[in-house]
Amino acid sequence: MTSYDFTQRLGLDRILVWRAINGTGPTDNDITNSICRPQPIDIEAAHGKWIWQEFADSVHNTGVPNPLIGFDSLEIRKIAYVNGKYREIQGPYFNKDVGSSSVFFAPNSNKEFSFYTNPNSNYLYNSSSEKYARSITSGFAVKNIRNVSGTTYIDIYTNNYTITSNTTLTAGTWYINGTVTVRAPARLTILPGAILKFAPGTSLIVNGGLTAVGTPTQPIVFTSTGGTTAGSWGSLTLDGYPGCMADLNYVNMQYGDQIKCLNGAVVAIQNTTLANNNQGVYVFNCAPQIINNKIIDPTQNGIYCDARGYDPFIQNNTITKTSSNPPYHHYTGIIVYNPTYPLIVHNDISGFDYGMYFGGSVGAYFTNDWGDIFNPNNRIKSCNEGLVVGWGSFALAGDYDYWTAYNSIYGNTYYDVRSYQSATVRAVHNYWGGGSPSTYKDATSYLDVSLPLTTDPWAGGSPSPLVAASTSEGPLQSPVDKFSLGILYGRQKQYSKAAEVFKNMVNSGEMPLVALSALVKICSDSSGLETVKYLETLAVAKSSYQTTAMRLLAGYYLSKGNYATASAMWDRIIESSPDGYDARLARFARFYYTLNVVKDVKLASTLLDEISTLYSKDDRTGSVETAKLMLINGSSQPSAQAAFESPSKECTTGKAVMTANLPTEFLLRQNYPNPFNPTTTINFQLSHDSYVKLIVYDVLGREVTRLTDGQMEAGYHSVTWNASNVSSGIYIYRLSAGSLVQVKRMLMIK
Repeated sequence: MTSYDFTQRLGLDRILVWRAINGTGPTDNDITNSICRPQPIDIEAAHGKWIWQEFADSVHNTGVPNPLIGFDSLEIRKIAYVNGKYREIQGPYFNKDVGSSSVFFAPNSNKEFSFYTNPNSNYLYNSSSEKYARSITSGFAVKNIRNVSGTTYIDIYTNNYTITSNTTLTAGTWYINGTVTVRAPARLTILPGAILKFAPGTSLIVNGGLTAVGTPTQPIVFTSTGGTTAGSWGSLTLDGYPGCMADLNYVNMQYGDQIKCLNGAVVAIQNTTLANNNQGVYVFNCAPQIINNKIIDPTQNGIYCDARGYDPFIQNNTITKTSSNPPYHHYTGIIVYNPTYPLIVHNDISGFDYGMYFGGSVGAYFTNDWGDIFNPNNRIKSCNEGLVVGWGSFALAGDYDYWTAYNSIYGNTYYDVRSYQSATVRAVHNYWGGGSPSTYKDATSYLDVSLPLTTDPWAGGSPSPLVAASTSEGPLQSPVDKFSLGILYGRQKQYSKAAEVFKNMVNSGEMPLVALSALVKICSDSSGLETVKYLETLAVAKSSYQTTAMRLLAGYYLSKGNYATASAMWDRIIESSPDGYDARLARFARFYYTLNVVKDVKLASTLLDEISTLYSKDDRTGSVETAKLMLINGSSQPSAQAAFESPSKECTTGKAVMTANLPTEFLLRQNYPNPFNPTTTINFQLSHDSYVKLIVYDVLGREVTRLTDGQMEAGYHSVTWNASNVSSGIYIYRLSAGSLVQVKRMLMIK
C-alpha cells in the first residue's frame, strides 16, 4: 500500500483516479497522450477513459452499451484550450461527479475499486471486438480518501485481488490476472454464461461463500487464458477457514490444477465437468458432496480423499481416462486414505491403474447416508486393477441382503478385486463380466465375492429378489461374523452395541485393524467419547496396533480442530516405529497438515523432501507425485491454526482442570432423526461457558433460521428445529463458540 497526496492547485472538490501503464497519463499541459491507460480500474473508468483527444470529428460506436448514455462514444471527447490549458467541454463524463461515476471520489469518502474491471476498456490497446470487451482483474484498490488543510490524501493498494463484500460476475468473459481471494463473510456469485480465464499460476481461493450455478445451456466456465494442457492455471480452493460454503452446479473447469475442498468447507459440486486438469477433486478434512459430475482425463487421480473422520458423498460421477491420455492406466479413479468413510454410489470409472483404492483404516460404504440399495451401483472396468483395499481398511461393496451390491467390476487387466494387509472386502451379489472375478487375497485379509450376478446391472439386468437383513445375533462362529454384526448394529444406529462388538474384536485380536477402522467410523457417527477414551488407552499400551490407534486418534483430533494433539501423535508414531506403514502415513499427514492448515510452504517442502527420499521407489498409488503436485500449487493464505483453538489443548500441557460430569471437548452431533419431517433434534456439548450461535443455512449459504444466539454454560445441550415452513432439501447447520466451529448437514423430506 502506498499513500499519495494531491495538492488541490485548481481548487477542485473531486478527484479522478486512473492507472497509467504505458504513459504518464493526462496532465495540465498534455491531455493528448493517447495510450495512457490501457488497463482500466472500474466500471465507468473501463469505458474508454484512457483516451483523451483534442478534436472530435466523429463518434466511433462499438455497439457495447454505455452505462451512462446507452451507447459507446467514450473514446471521443470535446476538448477546448481555455486559459492556457486544455479542458474537456463535452463527453459522456462531462460534469459527472460522485453518484454518477464511481471513479470520482469526494474527499473524506471511503470507496474501493472492485477487484475486476468491466467491459469496453481496451479499444485502442486491443482493437478486436473480443479483446475490447475484456473484463480483467485490476489488483487495484483505493481507500481512506481525506482532505487535510486543502490537500487530498489517498491510500492506493496495488496487487490487491481480495473480495471483501458480496460481488457478482455476470455473463461474459472475465480475465483473472492475479489470485483472487474471497474473504468471509463475503460471497462471490457467478451467473450463468460467465467465463473466467485465469493467467498461469493464478487461482480462486474462497474462504467465504461461492455460488457458481450455471444452467445446462449456459454453464459457468473456468479455463486458462491460452494454455490447453493440465496445470495451465491454478486451482479452485474452497477452504473452510473460517467458514467456506460453496455451491458449484453446471460448471466446466479445464486446463487447471484441481478443485480443493479443505478444512471443514461445506461444498456441493454437481453437474460439473472437470476436463484435462492435473486432478479432479482433492478433499482434506471435510465432507463435500460430489454428485453427477464428469471427470475426464486428469493427469493424476479423479478424486483424492483424505477426509480424516468425515464421510464425503460421491455419487453418479463418470471418472475416466482415455487411451490418448499419456498417463493412461496410471493413478486412481477414487483414492481414499486415512480414517475416511466415503459413501460411494453409482460411479463409472475406467482407464486408471486402480479404479478405487482404499488404504490406511478407510471404511468405504457403497450406499448413501440412509442405507438405500442402488441398482445399478458402481462400475469399474478397463483399469489395471478394479477395487483395491489394504492396510486395515474395509469396503462394503455388496452384502447378502443386496445392501451396497449391484456393482459391475470386470475387464480389468490384473485383478478385479484385491484385499491385502489386514483388509476386509465384502463384495456379494455383483457382476464380474459373466464369470468369476479375478481376485487376490493375502493371508491376513478377508474377501467374499460369492453369489455373482449373471446379468450386468448397467445393461438393465433384472435384480434378484431382495432379502431382508437379519437382526439376529446368532452364533458368532468367526471374526467375519462378528464384524458383520457390528456393521449391522451401525446400520440400525445402535452405536453402543456396535462399538462393543468392535472393541471385543480388538481385545481378542480378531481382525483388530479392521475393527479399529470400524470403531472410529462409529465414533464419527455418534458422540464417541467412550470410543475416544478406548483409543487413548490403546495408544499408550504396548501392542502390534499401538501406532494404528495413535494414527486414528490423530485423524479424530484433526477433524475436531485439535491440531496440537494431532501433530504430537504423528511425532510419536514416527518416533515409535519409523519404518512402519503408520509412520509413512503420519509423515504424509504431517505434510498435508503443514500445507493445508499451517500453510507453511517452505516447511512442507522440507517434509516432502524426506518423504520423497523414503518412499519414491515404492509408490504404486502415486502418493509422492500427488504430494509434489499439491506443493507446487500450495496455498499462500494465512495460517488457519491460530483461529482453531482446541477445546482440549490445555490437556497436553497439564493445565486443564477436569470437572466431574462436564464434557471435555466442543462437539456438534448429527441431528436425529435424519432425514426428518418436520422436526429434528440437534445435540451439542460445550467444554467451557461460551457465546454460542447455532445457525441453519440452505445450500446457497443463505441463513434460514438462528436456533441459538447467546451465552451458554458448559455442558450438554439440545435444540429442536421445526422445519414445517421450509421446503424439502439439504440444509447446513453451523455451531460456533468463540473461535471453535463445527458444521454438519441434514435432509428435510416432506
